[in-house]
Amino acid sequence: MTTGLIKNFSLLPDIPVYDGQSKIEGDKIGFDGYARILASAAFNTEEPITIGVYGDWGSGKTSLMRMMEKKLRDAGATTVWFNAWQYEKEDHLVIPLLATIIKALEEKEKAAGKTKAKPGSVLKAFRSLLYGIAIKPPLVELDAGKAIDKFEDLSQTEADKIAARSLYFNTFEGLREAAEGSDSKIVVFVDDLDRCFPIQAVKLIESIKLVLHQRNIAFVLGLEPEIIKAFLRHKYTERLKIPEELYGNYLDKIVQMPFKIPPITKRVKDYVKQLLEMEIFGKIAGEDIEALCETICPACRENPRKIIRFLNRLLVMREVAEIEEGDKGDKGELKIAPFAVHEALSMMWPEILSILEENDPVVITDSLMKDFGVTDNCISLSLYLAKLMDGENNLIGLFEAEISVDHKKPHKAVLEKLLVDKRLLDLLSSGPGKEWLSDPDTRKRIKESSEEVLATGEEEQHWPEINGHVIKPGAYLVGAYLARANLARTNLAGANLSGANLHMVNLYVAGLEATNLFGADLSGANLYGANLSGANLYGANLYGANLFGANLSGANLYEADLRMANLSYANLTNAILDGAIIDKTTKLDGAIRTGTILDKSKPE
Repeated sequence: MTTGLIKNFSLLPDIPVYDGQSKIEGDKIGFDGYARILASAAFNTEEPITIGVYGDWGSGKTSLMRMMEKKLRDAGATTVWFNAWQYEKEDHLVIPLLATIIKALEEKEKAAGKTKAKPGSVLKAFRSLLYGIAIKPPLVELDAGKAIDKFEDLSQTEADKIAARSLYFNTFEGLREAAEGSDSKIVVFVDDLDRCFPIQAVKLIESIKLVLHQRNIAFVLGLEPEIIKAFLRHKYTERLKIPEELYGNYLDKIVQMPFKIPPITKRVKDYVKQLLEMEIFGKIAGEDIEALCETICPACRENPRKIIRFLNRLLVMREVAEIEEGDKGDKGELKIAPFAVHEALSMMWPEILSILEENDPVVITDSLMKDFGVTDNCISLSLYLAKLMDGENNLIGLFEAEISVDHKKPHKAVLEKLLVDKRLLDLLSSGPGKEWLSDPDTRKRIKESSEEVLATGEEEQHWPEINGHVIKPGAYLVGAYLARANLARTNLAGANLSGANLHMVNLYVAGLEATNLFGADLSGANLYGANLSGANLYGANLYGANLFGANLSGANLYEADLRMANLSYANLTNAILDGAIIDKTTKLDGAIRTGTILDKSKPE
């Protein structure tokens, strides 16, 4: 029953291809060749192999891995899909990983009509290994450098130690023999490793290397390597003072075939065009498809996930605009391309959008009046730019305009930005860009519809861009350089700032709830009154930081450096402070310490 609903209105799903749920079928992203090569390598390499699929957030790691999985399944391999993020609260991720592998093997046996695993089979060996690890978890330290030599430290009888050791080693040897004698291939895909806390991701990677690195078993790991590198840098360089050259090739020893997902620069227009040809975009006229493709690249930086979010917002905005226009009795056609220009500006250049929407006049010379074909020497800034964009060489035209016309300060700021930012220039000089600049009525209608749907994504309209990074909630800012930036009162809730340089940054009363600041450099930062509840500050450098009155309830401050930090009147309720560096220079006057190690003992 659809009473009260808009017929045939739906959105693009943010679901990878080939996962059994997505409506986006086929290789619209151009990854088929990559998937075929990597899947063939995993299938045909008999020796142990681990393939790393590296890429930024939203770059298509999961889609590529799903395409590989389908090709391997079609070739007869047993494929296993393990989402590490779902189990990151487990003490050892290897246990749910083994359970997932066992389930996949059991399903394959069942499909083949086998009801019981044969002695010496890979399934039997995996079951024994899981039992051997799970029954005595303290006996197995799956961590590089320690391996399984923790037995001597345990207060057990010698008989228990020998029994546990025999159980583990026998099952490990059984897996090795079963894998070598197997005539089938097992390929295990581990996805979303970069969403886990880095320490958990590293533990799982090391477990795979130490225990599961066997013949006829291949692993495919999807991750952002910079997160692992940030953790290692903190662990070895900052804490243990070990030079980076001694551990810099850490991942190389584990991943035999690293594959960095190439940018879709050459295919982005084809990708967007194929999306726009789907049924849910049925109202778009043919000429608008080409026009939209010209705006997507600068707006979304060729990121597939950002493209889908962008297009979904356009769909909602236009639908709202059409309803509003219908209520007013205006049934005029609303093209979607100008909406895309407005959204691109609101996401990436909100300050430029604000200036252009003011419609301030520009006084032009008689010569420019003749060149522009206008009869008035006082025209709007938007129309002025649209006329400048008509030339063959936009940069020369802008440069000449900047030096020949006495502009107001905001006008000059727009021209200067266009001269140094090619993405902005490409957007405004495109067909939709010039159409948007030239038509004040269209700009007004789009602005009104945008204001109507602020709840669907108003956050994206007002966030600044610093050093190429958009500062907003949930932003991907791993390793970002933001030292000394003024981010007072900024909302960065849920953002990923692992390994970021935030030295002396101003985060006064900032929103940092559940923000990932693992290994970040916050030395000397001003976090007065900031909300850091539930934030991950594992190993963060907070030396000399001002955290007066900050909310750190439930925050993870494990191994954080809090020397010279001011935590006076901060809320540390249930904060994790194990291993944190706290000394007499740390100010804790009036701090709420309930549920912390400081609740029972004072710092030395």
